[in-house]
Amino acid sequence: MTNKLPHFNVCHLNINSLYQKLSELENLAEELNIQVLCISEHWLKEEQVPTSNISGYECAAIFCRTHFSHGGVAIYTKRGQLSNKELDLSDLISEKVFEAVCIICDNFAVICVYRSPSGDINEFCDRLDQCIQRVITKKNHLIICGDINVDILNYQQPSDLDGKKFIYILEENGLHSITDKSTRVTHSSKSAIDHIITNLDKNNYESVCDLETGFSDHYMQCISIKQEKKKFPCIMKRMFTTRSKANFCRALQDQNWEAVFKESDVNGKYNTFHNIFKELYDTHFPIKKVREKREDKSGISTGIKITSKNFRDLCLFIKTTNNPILLSYFRRYRLIYRQVIKKAKCLHNQRIVMESKNKSKTIWSIVNDSIGKAKQERKNLNIMGEDGNVTNDPEKVSDIFNNYYYNVINDLQKENNGIGTKTRKHCDKSMFLRSVTRSEIINAIVEFFRKI
Repeated sequence: MTNKLPHFNVCHLNINSLYQKLSELENLAEELNIQVLCISEHWLKEEQVPTSNISGYECAAIFCRTHFSHGGVAIYTKRGQLSNKELDLSDLISEKVFEAVCIICDNFAVICVYRSPSGDINEFCDRLDQCIQRVITKKNHLIICGDINVDILNYQQPSDLDGKKFIYILEENGLHSITDKSTRVTHSSKSAIDHIITNLDKNNYESVCDLETGFSDHYMQCISIKQEKKKFPCIMKRMFTTRSKANFCRALQDQNWEAVFKESDVNGKYNTFHNIFKELYDTHFPIKKVREKREDKSGISTGIKITSKNFRDLCLFIKTTNNPILLSYFRRYRLIYRQVIKKAKCLHNQRIVMESKNKSKTIWSIVNDSIGKAKQERKNLNIMGEDGNVTNDPEKVSDIFNNYYYNVINDLQKENNGIGTKTRKHCDKSMFLRSVTRSEIINAIVEFFRKI
């Protein structure tokens, strides 16, 4: 399964050090269109989290060890596609025994959990049961992802008491694991220790538990949930095409501005000019309802996708041989593959910056995306008018500020009885306080756009 998965996709991977494999993980996550990505054994310390962001994703919840090395779990969500909040499980967490984080999404809950091979299985099962009881009361649909180090394929053997207790906890809570194949394969062993557990009906999802990634000794598990296709809302925007801009400029040249010069004061001149200009502007750039196009921000070319598929196929094959020549070839191919991904990302970012009209803003956008800093939502300013009513309407707020700064000088002069103030003779034939040149106006406009 190498093409983009359909529907809503939740995937889990024991990555064995996230920091060293960020580029490869970003490539795979984009290729598979993963909405929720659960990571176990990320090996991060708390101070490393801000610099270990997955491009295009937000770190919705993360646990880092403080007493032992390695381990840790995290949940990443596709930026802008999910509304989620973290559920506090700190009272249940025990390093090596029960490491877990949980998020509550639109209509289901996702838990990412890890148990070390040395962690007590009885204590793990007790804490897992408490966690399930706490979460399942908030959401009916539940997905648990993680490396639990319980081989589910061997639980029917009489000696496997750990597996039996684990399965009992799942069945008691109406849950089942999608794992039906080995999730970790070496030259000498096979085991099914990585799981995606859910209470969803089997007819409502598709799943795979042995997806080779090429950069971990564990396979990735994915569950693709069937749901109604979301209708993305249309947005209202003006379309600025080359043709419409040329027609607008021609209309400005052909416009008769006699009405502006007939006005006797500067306010009348400005209002007349503004009304004519706005009418032409609305005519040539009308506001239309359009569907927002989703740009490909990944920088992943078709060639890289083919290389990625070939590399994963090679990883599957290399686990079946001990041929030193093939192993040497595989290591060289892996090195080249990683270099290609990093170089492609650099070129992609470079192209975006070079094509941007505001390079400084674009660079900061790339930096913020790399460190996982979410774009702040713009909110309208609430302000009280002279009538005592609070408003957040942008046009009314603008008028309130305009009236204040327009009248503040006269108000101060009245308060000071004209002491210490100087007034400039009012010019009723121009909107400017003094004469200005054409080049000064152009420079002011250019500086304005640089700050947007």
